[in-house]
Amino acid sequence: MVGEKAVKAVSLALITILIVLGILLALGKIEAITFWVGIAVIAFMAYQVIPRIKKKN
Repeated sequence: MVGEKAVKAVSLALITILIVLGILLALGKIEAITFWVGIAVIAFMAYQVIPRIKKKN
């Protein structure tokens, strides 16, 4: 049960970061390369963190 809540929380946080990056890119506050690096970091985090949370429980 705790694992499922943690996965949802991490997923929500990553999605929120992605939305914020998208808005900043649309407003011209960040460069496109920063946006893509951000997406790569988010994808890596999701790939690394979520399976670990699921394994613990």
